[in-house]
Amino acid sequence: MAALFICRRSCRELKARRAKRFTIKEIEPFLFVEYRQEASAGGSFCAILGVAIQKENGAWGVHELSDEADAGRSQPLCTSPALMEKLKCRAAAQMKKRLVEALNRLRDHYERVYIYPARGSKG
Repeated sequence: MAALFICRRSCRELKARRAKRFTIKEIEPFLFVEYRQEASAGGSFCAILGVAIQKENGAWGVHELSDEADAGRSQPLCTSPALMEKLKCRAAAQMKKRLVEALNRLRDHYERVYIYPARGSKG
């Protein structure tokens, strides 16, 4: 009888409210993308995002999250421009996904997480 009471009681308890998760569309306006010189040949590029976090003691910390992608690393030099553009888009999407995952892990551990453009405007 006591076990039944415990099970019913745990079902009625309110679950902890989960914080809203970041999405790729939310972070895109704040990303600063830096292309390397060899990017025209399908080289690498880097995305940087500013993050401000509030710790348990109320203090704020400011950090930069960054990720790099190399679109042409695994392809031979004679790839077509259309294929290279497709590889760049895929690498950029994976890079943004990794940044969102990192932001959401930060959100799980800190009270407040805000994002801002790290190095000026996108463009």
